[in-house]
Amino acid sequence: IIYDLTAGFGQDSFLLALAGASQVCMVERDPIVATLLQDGLRRLAIYENTTNGSIRFSERISCEVGDGTNVAKSLSPDSFPHVTYLDPMFPPRAKSAAVKKNMQLLHDILGSQQLHDKEEAGSQEVQLLQEALRISRTRVVVKRPIHAPPIGAEKYKPSYDIRGSINRWDVYVIN
Repeated sequence: IIYDLTAGFGQDSFLLALAGASQVCMVERDPIVATLLQDGLRRLAIYENTTNGSIRFSERISCEVGDGTNVAKSLSPDSFPHVTYLDPMFPPRAKSAAVKKNMQLLHDILGSQQLHDKEEAGSQEVQLLQEALRISRTRVVVKRPIHAPPIGAEKYKPSYDIRGSINRWDVYVIN
């Protein structure tokens, strides 16, 4: 079981299911974005029912509306995930190049919720990481810009990281 506590448009969750995850639970705090995710899952189920595909991704992925930290706090120990995935909104960019269109749309939708106070945003990210570390059975994976510091670097050190050309995935192994 994987919990994606910061689902956004659900691309990472879908890729996790495509890679073989038996169950992915997406959590999205914005009701509009969550409604889009739920509609996408409904359409995927309709498509899967009209084709002869043997893999039913719509049965592997679920979506819950709520703040990731609060959802994590509400989980009972018997429903703790094996892996928790976090992809918090990236910090403001210093580069002049525009972000991809889908991310521009997500930033526009969530713009009113964005925190302009860097300390408060950092504090919320650390709280989310703390809850993810508390509930995860095996690991927490955090997607970050390649040059950004790890979330809560003063207190939490990733066990290792996986680097791409523009992103880095910090992995915290649970002992």
